Amino acid sequence: MTGLGRALLDGAFVSIWAVVAVEAIVLLAVLRVTVWLKAEMYEAMPDVVTSDRLAGGTLVEFEAPDVRTGTTLRSADLRGAPTALLFIAPHGTEVPADWLLGTIDGLRHRGEGRLYLLCEGSGAACSALSRQLGPDVAVLLDEEGKIRGQFLVTSTPAAVLLDSDARIAQYGMPERVPDAEKEVI
Repeated sequence: MTGLGRALLDGAFVSIWAVVAVEAIVLLAVLRVTVWLKAEMYEAMPDVVTSDRLAGGTLVEFEAPDVRTGTTLRSADLRGAPTALLFIAPHGTEVPADWLLGTIDGLRHRGEGRLYLLCEGSGAACSALSRQLGPDVAVLLDEEGKIRGQFLVTSTPAAVLLDSDARIAQYGMPERVPDAEKEVI
């Protein structure tokens, strides 16, 4: 190959690599904008986005105060055993329905005894719920639903099961059984 041919070949090779590098930079920028826009959409319209959930294995960092003790629970504290999180928004001072108590028992079993109820509401309403449920159920204050939003949970009640590394394992929604429709045996 002549010197001129080699120079043209080397120039073409460098040009191709330059195009690939520019494309990679553009694609990374597009990916960043897409992730940013998706986060903005979830924040602006959480009720519209109902089908998307975080992928299994995702770690969500959060911290929330226990309404009974005032101590702060952090997501890092949940490592070591499966944990169930139940997101709920209490309505006034009503007594928890049987379906809720059954859900709590079922989630406690799924979380191998570790269950945290994340209460979205006023401190007073969440404290009242905590008193009604008793000392066996830890109730955490989820101010303005921020933690619920981090998990992309769009309505309550809803449950998230975390694995022993405090990563998302499964989503679920408790089945409500209205008192009027309960089967009487």
